[in-house]
Amino acid sequence: MKTDKKISIKVKSKTEQRIMEDPQLEIITEWNIKRIFMVLSILLLLVIIPGYYLNSSNQQATLKDIKPPAITIETRKIERSVTKPDIVEVIKPLKDELIKPQGTPLKKQVILPQLTKSIAQTRVKPASEQLHPNISRARLARSIKDKEPYGDVELPFLVNSEQAQGLFYFTEINNMQGDTVVHEWLKDSKSIYKRKIKIRGNRWRISTSKLFNNKHIGEWQVRTLSQQGQVLNKIDFLVVMQ
Repeated sequence: MKTDKKISIKVKSKTEQRIMEDPQLEIITEWNIKRIFMVLSILLLLVIIPGYYLNSSNQQATLKDIKPPAITIETRKIERSVTKPDIVEVIKPLKDELIKPQGTPLKKQVILPQLTKSIAQTRVKPASEQLHPNISRARLARSIKDKEPYGDVELPFLVNSEQAQGLFYFTEINNMQGDTVVHEWLKDSKSIYKRKIKIRGNRWRISTSKLFNNKHIGEWQVRTLSQQGQVLNKIDFLVVMQ
């Protein structure tokens, strides 16, 4: 078992002197260290804690009285000066459109030059180059019946995404019996289809055909080549959406 440490202090006083006269009597004063420490700690807490709360409350009151500095933001209005209007290119084959600029400070509206004629009004029949002496006829047609072309074709050739449309290239060749010619279809200067045809008479009619839809929009050309690669005839045409 632990025992409390005690300090014994002997004090000589008049009482002690009287007692000392009696050798059988002795006064002993004892101090309990732990109890003294506990009392001192309680006293310190009673003094420090109220002081701490009073100090913190004063600081909060001081902070409330302090107002943050006013922040001013300077804004400037930026005006966009337009020296040249944006160039807008729009292809509308059947309608003239009024273009309204969006998000520009211009007060005036930009109007595209009006089309004098629509594409439907300017469609023409395909024109062939000057015929080679061995080519008597060359044309585009809607169909071929009994080796003869039928149905006029107006350019540009209009297509849609719902149904493909056929186009025939017809040529009549003279005085080339025994030779071989080539019908070639080109799109944007790239060869798409070729067919070699043997000429078996002095007057020989030949034709090739192709289906067109919205995937074939572009610049096209059909031509007839000799066995040596000479261009005997060619027709240029444009395929556009209807």
